[in-house]
Amino acid sequence: VYMNDLLVLQKFFGWASVVGMIIVAFSALMIIILRKPIVFLHQRFIDIPEEKLNELYFKFLASFKIGLYIFFIIPYIALYLMNS
Repeated sequence: VYMNDLLVLQKFFGWASVVGMIIVAFSALMIIILRKPIVFLHQRFIDIPEEKLNELYFKFLASFKIGLYIFFIIPYIALYLMNS
């Protein structure tokens, strides 16, 4: 029973990591490709200069990646090593 629980957790963290990486890649791609419309939209709702928005986009992607590593990828690797 214990080993099956670990395998289920390993699969969960593995797939959650894949989904998270897809979200990060998609977000980065959209920020690169659609920068002007995204900046226009955000400037319309929040009065922030474009230079500050670029910095906030970068911080968002960096924070998302760090969270992805801490909460999904590292636990997946730990469970993988425990099960092998």
